[in-house]
Amino acid sequence: MKRIENLKVDAIMTRNPVTVSADSSAREVAKLLAKYHITSVAVSAKNGGIAGIVYETDILNVFNENMDKLKAKDIMSDNVKTILSKSSVKSAADIMKNEEIYGMVVI
Repeated sequence: MKRIENLKVDAIMTRNPVTVSADSSAREVAKLLAKYHITSVAVSAKNGGIAGIVYETDILNVFNENMDKLKAKDIMSDNVKTILSKSSVKSAADIMKNEEIYGMVVI
């Protein structure tokens, strides 16, 4: 078994992440989080990139609001950090801790 210090991001990353469009409703996002037992979804940009990430905490923050009216683009975190797949897991953890984020996009 590899020690965590030796692990690369590609060993633990999600291979086929769930994505939504910026116009997906908060309710649709919440359903996807529950269906796939995940804590976040990437929000696709019109240019094919990633516009942001909706975390389950973003959903919890708007839970009592009109979740059909709110869109992913309204609640997403747009401070998206990226990391190379061959970077160390420790590097990823350090970035996430310093930036106070829950995940990153692997490129």
